Order: sequence, then C-alpha cells, then structure tokens
Amino acid sequence: MKIWLSQNSLITASQVDDPIKLHLAMWMGDTEFVKLRIRRGDDISTADANGWTALHLAVWNLHTDTVAFLLDVAPAQNWVSGQNIDGVSALYLAACNNDDKLIKCCYMRAPIVPYRTRKD
Repeated sequence: MKIWLSQNSLITASQVDDPIKLHLAMWMGDTEFVKLRIRRGDDISTADANGWTALHLAVWNLHTDTVAFLLDVAPAQNWVSGQNIDGVSALYLAACNNDDKLIKCCYMRAPIVPYRTRKD
C-alpha cells in the first residue's frame, strides 16, 4: 500500500491547502511537504474527523525523522499525549510499534502529567 501511494499520489502546490494532503504526506513520511506547510504558516497539528494528527500518522508509519522534525518545529504542542477519538496517543502508537527510537523521541517530549489522588 505504501509503495502504491508513493508512486500514484502527487501532491501539487495547488492542493497544498487540503488537510487530507498533509495527512497523506505524513502517511508517506514526506517531510518536505510539512516544511512547505510551515513556510506558509499553516497549522500542522490539525486533526482529522477521527482525531488523528500528522504526528499520529508519522508515528504509526515509523517515520522517525519526520516525527523528530514535527516535534522540533512544534515543541509547544501537547500532541504527543493528545488522543484521537479512540483514546490513542502518538506515544501509545510508538509503543505498539515497539520502536525504541520513536518511543524515546515521543517520550522525551511528552508532558509530565502529575499523579492525582482521589479526594474522599
């Protein structure tokens, strides 16, 4: 599937505004497309209807360089721990893929959530 997509989908400048194109680019690991979107001032943390962000897709498809780039250019985002509608975060996807580099990359940028005790 990834090979077919990379050979049969062309993202042109006229199509750059479509959020689906950003997610397709992340599926394929196209960091250059993300750089184009950033230069244009676009929000690269946009989620689709199911809550998947560009980061979710880059992590799920094991694009370590693209993930590192996304996290470097948007460090203020809490999207490492941001969950889609199924409650899945990018860090969780990295763990599911059992990819040490991605886990470390995401974990080092995940916000620290304090442990809270229940008040009785």
